[in-house]
Amino acid sequence: MRIDRGGWLLFFAHGLSGLGAGPFIAFGVIYQRGLGASAFEIGLLAAVGMLVATLVMLPGTRLAERRDLRKTVIAGWVLAVPAPLCYALAPHWGLTTVFSAYSLGLIVSSVLSGWLAQVVPLSALFWVSFAFMFLAAVCIAFLPAKHQPAFPVPSIRYRDLMRFPAYRIMLGLFTLVTGIIFIPWTFTALYAHEAAHVDNFWIGVLMSVLYLGSVFMGLGLGRLRRSLGSVTIVLCFEAAYVISAILLLSSMALPILGFAFFLRGAFWSFRQVMTAVIGEVLPDYAMAKGYGLFALVTGAVVIVAYPVAGWLYGLQVSMPFWSSAILMAFAMLVTIGVRAYFHANYLKPPKVEVMPDDALPKAA
Repeated sequence: MRIDRGGWLLFFAHGLSGLGAGPFIAFGVIYQRGLGASAFEIGLLAAVGMLVATLVMLPGTRLAERRDLRKTVIAGWVLAVPAPLCYALAPHWGLTTVFSAYSLGLIVSSVLSGWLAQVVPLSALFWVSFAFMFLAAVCIAFLPAKHQPAFPVPSIRYRDLMRFPAYRIMLGLFTLVTGIIFIPWTFTALYAHEAAHVDNFWIGVLMSVLYLGSVFMGLGLGRLRRSLGSVTIVLCFEAAYVISAILLLSSMALPILGFAFFLRGAFWSFRQVMTAVIGEVLPDYAMAKGYGLFALVTGAVVIVAYPVAGWLYGLQVSMPFWSSAILMAFAMLVTIGVRAYFHANYLKPPKVEVMPDDALPKAA
């Protein structure tokens, strides 16, 4: 398959964004801790960041649906550029902001950040991150315009999506699972730092192993999805999450932590599986709104999960991990219970009244 200029620019933009986002994911929470933030304040700050990221979905979905997709992508990427600059200059945790991007570049970035954290102040990592984010935005700015033939498609309101039973069920299931995943997510690196006393370099290595797990588990399970079915693959991802929590809580040895981080990396690929399953239970003309609502609802539950995680971590550092493992085991039972709704056939969809779009989404 030939990759054109736009494809290579996207490749470099994603890679540079990963290099830029690595310091945030591996050391952002540790850095906030060093600036005086409590566990609850860290969770609250992450919730504010997710709130902003969720709210921009509203204009983002509308722009992508009705106007120039290229300009929408450029605007979204440029919004991420100032984040590391705010971190690097912040004299106190209350003036910091949050990360917004990830990609395969995170694998390299995590190790590089861990090494740099041994020889330079943590604030310097975010100056490097700023440079990578800026370069990624430059790549996006030069994306070539793609002129697609315009085909008239029926318009659908957010509330009309609820008339697809399988979509309702999948949205509820994956919202539950997303909330569970994000309860301990922000505190994973901090847990290794404070509970297992892992130094900065090895935290970078552990985070790199996490993203390697995402790549290998994502590719492996993704290829098996068509042959084994989405239900089995979703259960595999959920089981990997439960096992990773058990390993994190059972031993502080680096090999055990490494394997736990490897399994926990499945989350990044799991999001792609969720998106694919959501797409399978909607007709083509409803996918833009369907994905938009999925992002809004799951973003909202993450906003709640972050401060809850901070509160739990403040009570006991292991509490977010074992509580989320119990909840995920419950989610596995729910997945089995709703397995009939996976791969729903929408060839005979319910009658949906086609109306002009409202000025604002009413059911988001």
